[in-house]
Amino acid sequence: MRRHMAALALAAFALCSSAHASVTDFITNNSFEDVQIGPPFNSTNPLDVPGWTKVGPTGDALLWAKGYHDGGGTVSVTADGNQFVTLGCGASSSSCGLTSWSQAFSLPAGSYTLQFAMAAELFNSTQALNVALSGGASASQSFSATGTVGVNYWADWQSKSLAFGANGAPVILTFSTNNLGFDVGLDNVHVLSAIPEPESYAMIMAGLGLMGFIARRRAGIKRRRDQ
Repeated sequence: MRRHMAALALAAFALCSSAHASVTDFITNNSFEDVQIGPPFNSTNPLDVPGWTKVGPTGDALLWAKGYHDGGGTVSVTADGNQFVTLGCGASSSSCGLTSWSQAFSLPAGSYTLQFAMAAELFNSTQALNVALSGGASASQSFSATGTVGVNYWADWQSKSLAFGANGAPVILTFSTNNLGFDVGLDNVHVLSAIPEPESYAMIMAGLGLMGFIARRRAGIKRRRDQ
């Protein structure tokens, strides 16, 4: 009987762990890999970044891939996959105004975490990026990254996160810069919820109820055998 109860407890724990580990990501084209670009391994066409809306100047380019090379260095690393986007004024200006990438998506009411990676373009430079969630969520924060790797472009990717709540209405996520010289890199964007959905709770309760029924049935069989 004790062995049966231990097995039931382990099964219940597995059900709960499975539900809590079930993580949903709500972002489309979150690592900017949907359209793969070839030589010269950068693109100024916003259609190469489906799912996202670009506002403001292009900077030196919008989408970059490993393999880009010029006299100042190369692109050899990303936060995830083969490509990433940038936003800023480019190398020739620091007074281009607002530049942004944004995406609108549906989000059930609940608590979430925005995760993304950013990288300064050059070694020993610090670049800032503003993040805002609007519509069905209200949160904003400024993040910065400093290049600490002394070779190549966007060589030091740093992970950032922002916790926020949603009320169930559509959400708009916006990454922006204002008069930023050069271009800051953005990659690996996720909006995650590790909280079980209502159907997950229902599954857990149904599983626990079934296991309880089995335990009671086995106990009844054992009592009849002992009589």
